[in-house]
Amino acid sequence: MSKKEEEVKKMEKKSVSIDEKEDLAMEEVSFIIGIIIIIIIIIITIIRPHSQTFFYKLYWKLKEIFSGVFIFLGHQSKIEMPNLPKPLTLEEKKYLLAVERGDINTTRKMLQKAHRYHDYMNMNCVDPLGRGALHMSISNENLEMVELLVVMGVETRDALLHAIDAEFVEAVEVLLEHEEVVHKEGDKYSWEKADRNTSAFTPEITPLILAAHKDNYEILKILLDRGATIPMPHDIRSSIKT
Repeated sequence: MSKKEEEVKKMEKKSVSIDEKEDLAMEEVSFIIGIIIIIIIIIITIIRPHSQTFFYKLYWKLKEIFSGVFIFLGHQSKIEMPNLPKPLTLEEKKYLLAVERGDINTTRKMLQKAHRYHDYMNMNCVDPLGRGALHMSISNENLEMVELLVVMGVETRDALLHAIDAEFVEAVEVLLEHEEVVHKEGDKYSWEKADRNTSAFTPEITPLILAAHKDNYEILKILLDRGATIPMPHDIRSSIKT
């Protein structure tokens, strides 16, 4: 290979590495911008709840604009910005309010209607703070509501982790029984499928690790009796990557 060819190859490698660094920098900038917008939306929706829909629309519009600008500048890589939950419909707001108030009858009727009419509401909806119906009922230690939501098919996601964190033993038992019924060998567990943009728990947190952290012997015993194990470090790293 001649010296000129070697120099050309070196120049090509340098240009590729520069492009990769620029793409990475753009992705980091877009992610930071997204986080800042989310924080602003959360603060304003707490102060002025009626502004929620407007600021959701603003977020998605800004995301679209920034993606277009980066593509125009020649950065064709996908711009990843954290996704917000969709704005709640009127029915979804009523549903979450009924759950938070512990109104079993209203919640049951709304869930039954949601099963009959799929466009009525999303029973797995979350508020601007990322709280779903199960999260709210666990925070209120409302076992009857937890049982209703699970039976009616609301996705459990990281509800088990919330129940352990709240040391709500009865809810832990209900959610574990449900997990044993729905979980298929080889599939991820419900808490591993939670949306990492809204979940309060990092990917390496398992029910057993959280129970040990809370120093709750009763929950630890329940988990161990059901065959819970501590994942190996390799498994933790794999779950973080996925």
